[in-house]
Amino acid sequence: MEEMSGAVEALLDQVGQETEPKALFGSSNLRGQVAIVTGGSSGIGRAIAMELGRCGADIAFCFLDSDSDARSDAQEVASRLRDLDVNVFVRSCDVRDSKEVNTFVDEAQKELGGVQILINNAGIGADAPVWNMEDDAWEV
Repeated sequence: MEEMSGAVEALLDQVGQETEPKALFGSSNLRGQVAIVTGGSSGIGRAIAMELGRCGADIAFCFLDSDSDARSDAQEVASRLRDLDVNVFVRSCDVRDSKEVNTFVDEAQKELGGVQILINNAGIGADAPVWNMEDDAWEV
């Protein structure tokens, strides 16, 4: 049984190493660059914001403040980014409202400087197969 346990642990170590996230930009250094990531508090947007931060970019990200969890998630991402020693600007923003988007971008630029990278990630999910959705389901 001990041999099996050791073999399983060795296999898990090997799999863990092979499935470790690889740097999105290789060894690129993005210090001095500013990235805006919409929808940066969760999911793909969060992963992109974190990777850009690991590469040294300063990060401005927005999130939809739909509940207390959203704000908590955004604060956690901002904290993790700051731990990477990058500047962070975070703000709630509903990207369906162009005035909110303009305000977010203006404030981000004032806080962090010019923007070199834009990740337009924010989106919503619909809980239905696309072929079963009516046209009005696409209106948000």
